[in-house]
Amino acid sequence: MTTVVLTVDCRATQFSEGGPAWPRPRHGGDILVGTAKHPWVSNIRKGVPLEVSFGGSRLTADAEVLADEESVVRLSEAIARDNKQWAKFNGMGFDADGNPNRADAYQSWQQGTVILRLTVP
Repeated sequence: MTTVVLTVDCRATQFSEGGPAWPRPRHGGDILVGTAKHPWVSNIRKGVPLEVSFGGSRLTADAEVLADEESVVRLSEAIARDNKQWAKFNGMGFDADGNPNRADAYQSWQQGTVILRLTVP
């Protein structure tokens, strides 16, 4: 099992593969992580690099926490398209064409979901 480790301000937070916060494929050049706004999320600041490991060597990444409605709803939909397990965990359904339900993404934002946008060079 692959474990993703983010080291933020000397604190380590681990996500297990298949878990609700597992990073999804790149969106543009970024990796998206959808998670609840846990206390450790406050330690992530734009412009302050953090270390990330995807089961191999540690890489330096720039990170940004997106908590505004428009970003969280839009990017939650992107994550849900690629990760049905994450969508299910966050109560997001899909329409007949397989698109994530926008109202469910909005509700997820209302319940505290934030998006971490990681840029790994």
